[in-house]
Amino acid sequence: MSILKTLKYYFEKYKANKNDANKRAWLRSQGAKVGDGTRFIGNASLGSEPYLVEIGENCLISSNVLFHTHDGGVKVLNGAGFFGGQRMDKMARIKVGNNCFLGRDSRIMGGGKNR
Repeated sequence: MSILKTLKYYFEKYKANKNDANKRAWLRSQGAKVGDGTRFIGNASLGSEPYLVEIGENCLISSNVLFHTHDGGVKVLNGAGFFGGQRMDKMARIKVGNNCFLGRDSRIMGGGKNR
């Protein structure tokens, strides 16, 4: 990524964190599905694959909530040649329903099944 592109990205992210409408628009521009009325406390970030995250309507996402859509451990195994020269990735979607509250410092993992 060029320096100008990087600066533009961080400026837009900073500007997006001024109010909830801007945050929703910013996250949607990154590929996330964010329902109307959803609010974020603190900085909004949905990890390195925001297009894998879907958040319903009227949710409240507290500060320091992390969305993990991938398993970084697979990278270590790839580097060790564990998969016989094939490159493996472990990525999964995250779906948060309507009217949900995610408390401060929560960790949301992808790939779970609804029960």
